[in-house]
Amino acid sequence: MECKSIMAAVDVAPECVDLIRQYAKLAKSFEAKLRLAHALPDGSADQRYGLDPQFRMFIAKSSREQLAAMQVQAGTDFEVCMAEGSVSKVVRDAALHHEADLVLLGRNTLRAPFGQLRTNAYSIIRDSPCPVLSV
Repeated sequence: MECKSIMAAVDVAPECVDLIRQYAKLAKSFEAKLRLAHALPDGSADQRYGLDPQFRMFIAKSSREQLAAMQVQAGTDFEVCMAEGSVSKVVRDAALHHEADLVLLGRNTLRAPFGQLRTNAYSIIRDSPCPVLSV
């Protein structure tokens, strides 16, 4: 299987630092370009629940900062694809946009209590436009 582009689902949790390192090793073994995908909460809740739109901007900024800090810890500097929406939709759209040959999910994150990827694993696998590998 030729694999030149990899999309890796990631959450902003401390255990994802090791996961990013694992993703990097796998991408290096394939000699593939790796990008990280992260989903932000959908902005439609702002109007339904009377949330301040500034709060959504704060969440996006905070997520970017956390992912940047995690990458410093992991020793990586991958492009991050971040968008609002369901996790499976964000990962799928990013994989399609970047013509990914493979989507990565982390088993460590899947087992973590309340881990966002754990609860969305099936939908990510179901919606993926390419093979999915659990690392």
